[in-house]
Amino acid sequence: MKKSYLLLLACCLCTLVLKAQPYGNEWINFSSNQQYSNQQYFKVSVWRDGVYRITYSDLQAASFPMPFNPKQLQLFNLGKEQFIYVEGESDGVFDSTDYIEFYGKKNDGSLDTRLYKDPNHQLNKSFSLFTDTASYFLTVNYNPLVTNKRMVVETDVNFIGYTTLSYFISEAFKDYRNRYVTYQLAEVIDSEYDEGEGWFSGFITTGPQTFPLPVPNVSTDPSAPIAVANAVLMGGNNDGYQHTIALDVNGTGVSGSFYAYAVTKFNFPLSANSTIQNGTANFIFTPGTQPLVTNQTAVSNISMRYPHTFSFAGENGNFRKMILPGNLSPNKSLISITNLNLTAPKLYMLSGDTVKRVPMVGSGTSWQALVPTYNADKVCFITDSVHTTATGQMYIAPVNTDPQRFARFINYQYTSQGDYLIVTNKKLWNKATDYKNYRASTGFTPVMADVDELYDQFAYGIAKHPLSIRNFVQFAVDTFVLKPEYLLLIGKSVSPIRTRLTGSNNVTVIGNNWNTNLVPTFGYPPSDMLLAINENDPVPVPQVAVGRISASTEADVQAYLDKIVAHDLLLQQCPQEWMKRILHFGGGNNSYQQDQIKDILEGFEAIAEDTLMGADVFTFLKTSSDPIQVNLSQYLQSLIDSGVTMMTFVAHASGTSFDISTDLPQNYHNKDRYPLVLANSCFVGDIHDPIRRIAEDFVLLPDKGAIAFVAEPSVGYLENLEIYSGYFYKQVALHNYGGAVGKTMRNVIDSIFTNPNFVANQSVYFMYKSVCTGMTLSGDPALILNSSLKPDYQVTASNVTFSPSVVTSDIDSFDVNIEVKNLGRAINEPFAVHITRKFPNGGNNYEKDTVISYVPFSRVVSVRLPVDPSRGLGPNTFEVFVDYFSSIDECNETNNSAFNIPLLIQSSNIVPVYPAEFSIVPDPGISLKASTVNVFAPVLPYTFEIDTVDTFNSLFKQQFQTSSPGGVVKWQLPFQLQPDLVYYWRVSRDSMPGDTIHPAWQESSFIHKPGLTGWSQAHYSQFKKDDYTNVVYENSYDSTFTFVTNTSSVFVRNFQSPNSFFNPSYEINNVVVDYNMCGGAASVHVVVLDSITLKPWSTDVYNFGNHNQFNPVTGTGTCRSRPEYYFIFRMDSTNQRTAMYNMLNTGIPNGNYVIAYTVFSGKYSLWDTSLKQWFINHGSDSITFLNDSQPYIFFTKKGDNNQTQESIGDSSRTYITLAADLGGNWTKGYVNSVKIGPATSWTSFHWAQAPLETIPELDSAYVDIIGIKSNGIEEPLAGYTSIPVSTTDLNINSIDANTYPMLRLRAYVQDELRYTPPQLKRWQIYYDEIPELALNPSRFFELNKDTLSEGEDISMKMAIENIGNVEADSLLVDFYMFDANNARHNISSPRYKKLSPGDTLISSVNFSTSGYPGLNALWIEANPRNDQLEQYHFNNLAEIRFNVDRDITNPILDVTFDGIHIMNGDIVSGKPNILVRLKDENKNLALKDTSDWQVILKDPDGVQTRLYFEPLACAGTGTDLMKWCPATLPDNTFKIELHPTLLKDGVYEFWAQATDATGNLSGNNDYKITFEVINKATITNFVNYPNPFSTSTRFVFTLTGSEVPEYFKIQIMTITGKVVREITKNELGPIRIGKNITEFAWNGKDEFGDQLANGIYLYRVLTLLNGSALEKRETEADKFFTKGWGKMYLMR
Repeated sequence: MKKSYLLLLACCLCTLVLKAQPYGNEWINFSSNQQYSNQQYFKVSVWRDGVYRITYSDLQAASFPMPFNPKQLQLFNLGKEQFIYVEGESDGVFDSTDYIEFYGKKNDGSLDTRLYKDPNHQLNKSFSLFTDTASYFLTVNYNPLVTNKRMVVETDVNFIGYTTLSYFISEAFKDYRNRYVTYQLAEVIDSEYDEGEGWFSGFITTGPQTFPLPVPNVSTDPSAPIAVANAVLMGGNNDGYQHTIALDVNGTGVSGSFYAYAVTKFNFPLSANSTIQNGTANFIFTPGTQPLVTNQTAVSNISMRYPHTFSFAGENGNFRKMILPGNLSPNKSLISITNLNLTAPKLYMLSGDTVKRVPMVGSGTSWQALVPTYNADKVCFITDSVHTTATGQMYIAPVNTDPQRFARFINYQYTSQGDYLIVTNKKLWNKATDYKNYRASTGFTPVMADVDELYDQFAYGIAKHPLSIRNFVQFAVDTFVLKPEYLLLIGKSVSPIRTRLTGSNNVTVIGNNWNTNLVPTFGYPPSDMLLAINENDPVPVPQVAVGRISASTEADVQAYLDKIVAHDLLLQQCPQEWMKRILHFGGGNNSYQQDQIKDILEGFEAIAEDTLMGADVFTFLKTSSDPIQVNLSQYLQSLIDSGVTMMTFVAHASGTSFDISTDLPQNYHNKDRYPLVLANSCFVGDIHDPIRRIAEDFVLLPDKGAIAFVAEPSVGYLENLEIYSGYFYKQVALHNYGGAVGKTMRNVIDSIFTNPNFVANQSVYFMYKSVCTGMTLSGDPALILNSSLKPDYQVTASNVTFSPSVVTSDIDSFDVNIEVKNLGRAINEPFAVHITRKFPNGGNNYEKDTVISYVPFSRVVSVRLPVDPSRGLGPNTFEVFVDYFSSIDECNETNNSAFNIPLLIQSSNIVPVYPAEFSIVPDPGISLKASTVNVFAPVLPYTFEIDTVDTFNSLFKQQFQTSSPGGVVKWQLPFQLQPDLVYYWRVSRDSMPGDTIHPAWQESSFIHKPGLTGWSQAHYSQFKKDDYTNVVYENSYDSTFTFVTNTSSVFVRNFQSPNSFFNPSYEINNVVVDYNMCGGAASVHVVVLDSITLKPWSTDVYNFGNHNQFNPVTGTGTCRSRPEYYFIFRMDSTNQRTAMYNMLNTGIPNGNYVIAYTVFSGKYSLWDTSLKQWFINHGSDSITFLNDSQPYIFFTKKGDNNQTQESIGDSSRTYITLAADLGGNWTKGYVNSVKIGPATSWTSFHWAQAPLETIPELDSAYVDIIGIKSNGIEEPLAGYTSIPVSTTDLNINSIDANTYPMLRLRAYVQDELRYTPPQLKRWQIYYDEIPELALNPSRFFELNKDTLSEGEDISMKMAIENIGNVEADSLLVDFYMFDANNARHNISSPRYKKLSPGDTLISSVNFSTSGYPGLNALWIEANPRNDQLEQYHFNNLAEIRFNVDRDITNPILDVTFDGIHIMNGDIVSGKPNILVRLKDENKNLALKDTSDWQVILKDPDGVQTRLYFEPLACAGTGTDLMKWCPATLPDNTFKIELHPTLLKDGVYEFWAQATDATGNLSGNNDYKITFEVINKATITNFVNYPNPFSTSTRFVFTLTGSEVPEYFKIQIMTITGKVVREITKNELGPIRIGKNITEFAWNGKDEFGDQLANGIYLYRVLTLLNGSALEKRETEADKFFTKGWGKMYLMR
């Protein structure tokens, strides 16, 4: 036992050294203040055991720094200084004849031990899992105080007195590397190195099986110990049964039992050394048997420790190893060796921490030596060769060739800064540097490391070793001041078992896989996550977020860098709708599994939709049991190409595809709109295969594919993947929304491992650990998925619909349905949706607010509005504003509104249009003209009436009745108009059967002034449509204007109002005017209400230096994208407090109402005395006593302290309000006219008024002329305000009609004494009038169809009439349509000639209905967009609805091979002519787009290749591309022709799918056909059918190859050998490769046409191809043939 212990200590010594160096770079001489290592290091690479010699010329060739003192040389291996021998070092100079010798060993499994969770689980420490090449590092240590290690040179050759040893201990060892075996649980493999993992023999399933082990020259000396056999095995069973295995070694047997993948170790002595015969120990393994299962056992290694004679007879090679027994006395042992076929052998002894050179004496094959063996066994080896660079057995190079740090290591602790680690390969260095620079520009502090440097510094020079990266990460985590958060691996990896390939003789083969492996991964199945764990942690949670760009070339790196830059750039902008989109794909082998997967995806969908992400999820489920179902629909492809954020697969998969899949990523067109792919599947994440896999295609393809791919590289189970991805969804959608994907994955792992349900027992933990460590991120770990810091509400015109779709005057109300979308973060805060309805004839708009809250992505809110027949008939337009009061801090405030949403409210009503209302008519003889609301109304009866009073009951009243179709209806007045007389006229549809009340009259009025045109209100009843402020208008005979006597009210809420959306806010007459705040700063809001109108001042008109500015020109504001009706002053700012004082003190005239209220805090302690004094002067009793946190509301009428009120809260959380009355018994007010115009030029203004009193003591009045710009902005006109009563006539021709095409008059009236306002008698403006246009289908209208097939052209023609008195300029007409989704499409905008009064033109449009299935609305609009001035516009628009029948018929796909429709499995030519035809029934939409096709060919090896088209139609370039010809109408058949050369024999699959122009697939399932190719030209025996036959028979046969024989003849003869008929190739008809049944049918007649007799006839076939007969192919029918002759029976 003592000896065994000592040997074990020697074996473990290296392992102990490695454990003592946690990072692996402790042996390198660094100084904390130096960027590089203090010493230069040169790597000496060796790959076999032996003595190595480094010469002077070797060092020169490696640029070793010369000269140097050889006594300062050091050599390191595995972090430990090695003993070396330096020839000639005593003189302190390394001369040209000097050299260095050391004992070097190939790399073994010493460092690999650290990879195993339990070091005892490593079964074979003699073999490295990565490489045989070990690295020794040669350096010069200039520290004179350090004593460097040197070999001890023994000189004692005095053998007298020593007894010769009779044996030494030899260790025979053999390991096996035929297959890699890992511990498994239900086919799940732990990526960490587990019990027994490593290389083994093939599985032993039946026995016995013999494993021979050479053990030459066994000593039978009685004193020698008995040989001990060792065998290490591992089970490979997952069946739950106990298995047994028996081992017999040369007659000594043992047995053992095990479950599953358990390790079995045998260690036992033989019965006697003499049992070993012929130098071989036979290890015979016999597995036990089970009735239901098969035993699987693999052998790791076998060995034998046995006594060896000192004869080496029959042993070859130049290396001998011995273990000499230690002794206490004497302290040396004499050995005498015979049969040693070495020349000038040398003996080296390893003794503890010392290496000694021991001299040998002898000659030929007999040698002696005296070996120090005091106290312990000594390991010795003898060799006669020295490995050198000259023999190619060693390589020396500096660790770095960079001139700045030649041969020096980087000191990564020098900067101690790096939150973003990059590990890459020199092959990718330039582009990786670009990537590093980009990440630095985004705020990271990246540190980039060359993986070769990490091999040397952190893995002792062992290439491809994963500890190089793991130790580097641990070093950074432990020592960096700025701790790393991310690890990006830039470079392709290949799993160790694919690079560590072994041949049949256990010789390691280094092939392309080694060179392909640029940056290694960890373990099998491969796990990048395990590169970043702390090996001492109990659970494998990565310390940093990990991702990989699996690049093989710099072009791959550049492609991904371009994608990440584009992705990040979009993140800096406001979100787009596609960023909310997630696609779900569910697979499954059967309906049960498909339903299970559907439920899983629904769970993911619920998380994604109802969290901060607020996703829009689309699900695609597998519907067949086919192994693979590919969804190639245009709809799906359009979703992908338009952009998605995530694509989640829950499906079976391989490394190349899912069982439900999309098109290949190569065919995506989604530049800059890249998703993350989350795959809940097996194997698809294996980016560690030498072959490029689909995950890498997704990520590395330039300008398409994905930005990241998360998937398992190996087997995964649905229930475990579901849990992982569920946590993943919760992270990306909620807990880490807007965070890095790499951290999301790290958080998922942490969540799973901290959940007791998943670590409760070893089996459950094992399964989840496999998923957590296996899920691999292909992509940047710092990648942030599409997200937004803020919500972003959006509404578009296409998202606004109406219910019912056709609104008429027959109903009282309708619904406006508004789909509000949130493109950003989903929050649960209320906001207002504001609707503005603009009526056909102008007038005051109808406005309504609705409050909604939670909109994760999309929500439809419905608002009911009245039809309002008096104003709403005809073309209404709507505007919708989302977050109208800007209460939500959004990313983008410019997409909150939708304008010009049309709704035609149809009616049989008719509207007066000429003369225009309130117009001045110059001519005494006119026609009254009215337009029907519905221009397409049928012929209906109408009545016109005219009178001089608006009650239409005077003796003057006249009436006219007529019947007319829709459009313009006219009445030529039968009398001459009287000057200065006001006429009222009205028109209505007559009552018809079914009417319960008479249709409403539509009224207008005008005045006649000879030779003048303009606008006039000159009769009391004409004033009824004006707007009044504090003035009352009552339309009754002899009525007068009076003042309002009632009061208004104001109500103010402070900030902490409970359960109220409007926080804080103020109301006037119970209507909220404005609310909320801007940010969270301490502020005071100041509100000013006009003393007469009570209208609040707004930020677009007034600027007092307040915080919330608004620019009316740009439409932008500091806080909101609209004017605000309060002024915000920040109390933390001295300038803002001063601005508030100036506004209150001098900016507000007396008489106006002032409200001031605090938000968050008033911070009164910061107020100047002057500011507080203003409040005191205006009636405040409390302002000086308030503490900063008390909420406060102040109200006053400036100049009247009697109306001052205050409201004060106890604390910042107190809810306070204030209510006050405004006005009452008014003595002044305004009259505002309707809009006047438009005009081409303004001429003059005229007005008259009169007081009610005889002596108007305190009456006053004046008029302002208000200019109205084209954009609707109204402003008083300088020089035309306060026009006194004395100025009854005023020239206004200086007003520019181009700037102000419309005007408004505003009369101010006041009576402070009797409260009776001055009475307005008339006001008039003369101007030049404008044309009036109207659609008039009664003149002409034509529509070719109202129901069409998709793709068919629609055409429409419409008459447009000028019904006014002024010529219209060249007339612009818009044609546009709203499709079934309410999306607008502009069709055309023709411009026509000028149109004279009374003239008509015909406008027309024609366009294709392709892409517009469903119910559409075609609109015609004359004079759109205010192209020229006009009085009315409602009669310029018309809507024509038409239905397009969707093309729902699938096109028909037809495929032939060499002109034949084949069946599955048929044989075809190796050079087939494949013709594919797609025929569509649609006669309007031709098939012409190659992008509508998918054609795939799968070869016998399972490799799928998509086939592509020639660039030009109907042209062939002689390439493998498909020739194609588009369809021509009306046949509509698209044709493809291809001529592949199929060189591989076997079964192919041809797969085609296409869509027509409207996206209909060519059938519910893809066209798939399997066929077989046999390139060798053969022919089967001919079989005639039927046989026997009476009237005729045909011939059936099969040809293979690619060419039809040029010579083909059938001979028929009698049984006596007489030829009666020969049938030539031309007679047989078409012959093809594959199965044939001849068109020719033999009728039983001879060459001369004579009928042959009944009986048996013989036949054969003769063929020639290229001059040689075809080889016969064997079939089941051959038994009916004799030497190529067949029999047929003629029976009549």
